[in-house]
Amino acid sequence: MRHVLTTQDLSLAHGLRVALEAEGIAVVPNADASSIASHAPTTVTILRDEDHIRAVQILRDVQSALPVSKFSPALRILGLALLLAVLSLVLLTVNGIL
Repeated sequence: MRHVLTTQDLSLAHGLRVALEAEGIAVVPNADASSIASHAPTTVTILRDEDHIRAVQILRDVQSALPVSKFSPALRILGLALLLAVLSLVLLTVNGIL
């Protein structure tokens, strides 16, 4: 058995498992997958050592297919807060409160 990934991103782990199985690579069932609400990291492990190089290539393909934002998380939160403030101001103005 060879370890391929440890992550808290459950969608990445699930996507990798699906991609590996689609390529005929046997994946070890994940015991920690039963608790979706868990914040513990999840792992992806393959059964055969000889599939490891191909599994890592598939992991890179899956990761490169994920959308990547050009803005930092802090900037996205700031933008969302600004948007909510403007919308609140507009609603208060329309309702005659301001």
